Amino acid sequence: MSHTLTLFIILSITVVASPGPGVLLTVMTTLEEGGRKTPWCIGGLACGTFILAMIAVGGLGAILSARPSLFTFIQALGALYLLWLGVKSFRKPAVDLMSLAEKRDKQETGASPVSIFTRGILLQLTNPVLIIFFFSMFPQFIDQDGSFWGQSVLLSLLYALTLIVIHAGYAAAAAYARHLLTGKRGLLWVNRIGGFFFLAFGLFMLGKIIVRIISG
Repeated sequence: MSHTLTLFIILSITVVASPGPGVLLTVMTTLEEGGRKTPWCIGGLACGTFILAMIAVGGLGAILSARPSLFTFIQALGALYLLWLGVKSFRKPAVDLMSLAEKRDKQETGASPVSIFTRGILLQLTNPVLIIFFFSMFPQFIDQDGSFWGQSVLLSLLYALTLIVIHAGYAAAAAYARHLLTGKRGLLWVNRIGGFFFLAFGLFMLGKIIVRIISG
């Protein structure tokens, strides 16, 4: 079992460390809200990941595989949510990044911890790729002679813990970079770059949906 867990952890590190919407949200939250609120974002992402893993092993993955229309619907929701995050980032005004970060660190202004936590959960729950990942990979690491749910919970917790550690590293790197981004237009460019990637992820997902519908 120890060798199986080691392989699962290596796979989890590879998947989590790959830049994607979750990593982007962690970095953007650190840059915009300051380091004190980033744990709420990472916590939301981890909780959303755990919930999604439980849904997947509970059988939703099989339902989505058997009903492509439902899978397409969830994919579309995820794509639209990413597009909304992108538009929201583009609409934010130009302010001094350092002044904003220091003000939020000291006065606790900006987005509330609850909203940041919720944002992380929603981002993961609208990511159908994770559902398919959990549903397809978990059986490879579960011993049939052991407790199915016990092992599933353990694998889900390991994946969530891996996410917390790796995203904390990304957040630390972003916090360091934040001090290099000074001037009134610093946050404007951060928002636009982040918004661009959110829009790119969303459009890519919509493109895959459209291609599948046309070809199918």
